[in-house]
Amino acid sequence: MKVACQYAIVRFLPYMETGEFANIGVLAFAPKTGYLDFKLAQGAFPRVTRFFAELDKKVYSKAVEGFAEELAEVRTIAEDLSGKELAAFGQEVARPRESLIRFSDIRVLMTEDPTQALENLYERYVGRNFVNKERREQVMVDAIKRQLRKNNLQNLYKKYTFEEDYRKIQFPLVWNGTERHSIIKPLTLDQKDPSKLVEHADEWKRKIQWLLDRDCIQQDELIIPIEPPVMGDSDLQDAYRVAERDLEELSVELVPFTDTSRIMEFARQPSLFIH
Repeated sequence: MKVACQYAIVRFLPYMETGEFANIGVLAFAPKTGYLDFKLAQGAFPRVTRFFAELDKKVYSKAVEGFAEELAEVRTIAEDLSGKELAAFGQEVARPRESLIRFSDIRVLMTEDPTQALENLYERYVGRNFVNKERREQVMVDAIKRQLRKNNLQNLYKKYTFEEDYRKIQFPLVWNGTERHSIIKPLTLDQKDPSKLVEHADEWKRKIQWLLDRDCIQQDELIIPIEPPVMGDSDLQDAYRVAERDLEELSVELVPFTDTSRIMEFARQPSLFIH
């Protein structure tokens, strides 16, 4: 039998002036069954540190550590509550607050298993399991395009397809000169499956190596901004190191996606060849 499960997304909002936040967890409670629990992204959470790059990493880890302790106490208190009492208690816990960590508006879903619902909600709102690598890389491309506009470089870079021996390899941001290129290829390695992470890196390694072997491009004409895995799973981190090591064999420049200054420095290269 399905029951109503109320939930609120936990958000980290370090700067009230901008209103920017990152989803870091979920609180869920089902009054009819007496269920209340939460899940938070604790410890080092790369998505937060990348998004708020100027923020001291300890600010997040300390804040979420304290918040987890608060919610653990809330969970203990809720063990003796159910029905209307638990509904009122959960709503009070998730009330609007002025702090680094706060809740979204309370939402409701129907579920047969509140525990599984919490896991699913966490994977959706924090793990972003609905975002595939193609969509994520388009988001990365769009972010770089915004930086290009800020630096008056937007007219230089267009989508371009290299065609050779009946093969077509497309890059999203290319300056195509008479004898030179300048290529920016964002690559997300933020995968859920270690094998898929390695396969995605290997796919692009093979494409780039194929172009290099045929002198279609040169090593210094390409930069690869990389997004590493967000989650701290040890297998994912090991897979990321394998993928990174394999890509380094191309002898092209690899940079963190967050290194905007270096990406823009590279993007200005065409000015050296345009007369």
